[in-house]
Order: sequence, then structure tokens, then C-alpha cells
Amino acid sequence: MASNLWMPSQNPEAVRWQQTIGRFDGYIFVVAEYNHSITGALKNALDQAYKEWNRKPFTAIGYGGTGAVRAIEHLRQIGVELQMVSTHAAVHIAGGDFVAVHPAFGNKPIEEIEANLLQSTATALDELVWWAKATMAAKAADA
Repeated sequence: MASNLWMPSQNPEAVRWQQTIGRFDGYIFVVAEYNHSITGALKNALDQAYKEWNRKPFTAIGYGGTGAVRAIEHLRQIGVELQMVSTHAAVHIAGGDFVAVHPAFGNKPIEEIEANLLQSTATALDELVWWAKATMAAKAADA
């Protein structure tokens, strides 16, 4: 199987996905950690496009036992192969945070974990906007 960089996709759903992805200048991935990596569904979504991801930035919000640190690191490695730019900052929601606010367990108000997430969220989003502006300007200069 070749990426759509080398051979146009034949599947209409893949083409529709590529067109959708192509309309955006940056991405926020919500990442669940599964077996120390991203989920198969996310990997498939990434693999169904190639040139549409190129030279665009992304950040991640990860959740899992360790805040999805391994999954986000794997996502960054995949992003490099897709010629993407990763933000340095990401948001990590640890298992303990998730359990604390889950209605069936801790049922605590979100404000109890929010303070830990707000700073990393603001940093990650600020970096994403900066990289989006930088990559858009670079693409415009190349045109």
C-alpha cells in the first residue's frame, strides 16, 4: 500500500477524509494510551492521509495511567514521518485525575484537577497557534 503522496487513494471515504484534513492549518489530537501507544483508530486515521498532514503543527491532550506520555511520544514520532511539527507542550490527564472526577469513583468537581491542567493547556495552545502562523507564513512565501 502506498500513501496518497505517491498514488491517489481509490476509496471514497479516504479521499473525503484527506479533503477534510487538508482544510485545516493545525490539529489538536485527543489521545488515549492503549498498550503504551496510540489507539489503532488514531493510527489508521493518520495513515489514511499523508500530504494533507505535511508541514502542519499539532498538539495533544492525552489521558491514561501516566497521562498518555508514551502515546503522545509515539504520536510525535509518527508526526515526524508525516512531516508535521509537534508542540513541545502537551496536556496530560493522569489516571488518578480521571478517577477523581469520574462519577462512579471520586465524583469530585473538575475544578480540583483543573488547576493542574490549565497552565499546560494554555502553553500547548499558544505553541500550536505560533507554529500554525509560522508554517502558514512559510507556505505562503513558497507559493
